Amino acid sequence: MRSEYIIPADAPYPSFNVQCQRFTQAKQTNPDLASVNAQALQQVLKRVVGLDWLGILSLHLGRTSTSTA
Repeated sequence: MRSEYIIPADAPYPSFNVQCQRFTQAKQTNPDLASVNAQALQQVLKRVVGLDWLGILSLHLGRTSTSTA
């Protein structure tokens, strides 16, 4: 990894559509992203957005998930 993008703490959580638009913009300046099919990037984004990050973090930390529905 050469660099990372950190979203400011006060920024609203980006929706799937906003992130897809940002991928399109990033592909114009990043040759690594430009070489990947747009639909492949969108599929990865759908999988990442759909993950239960609280549950994954809890498993990683050895705790049980305490999310309520």
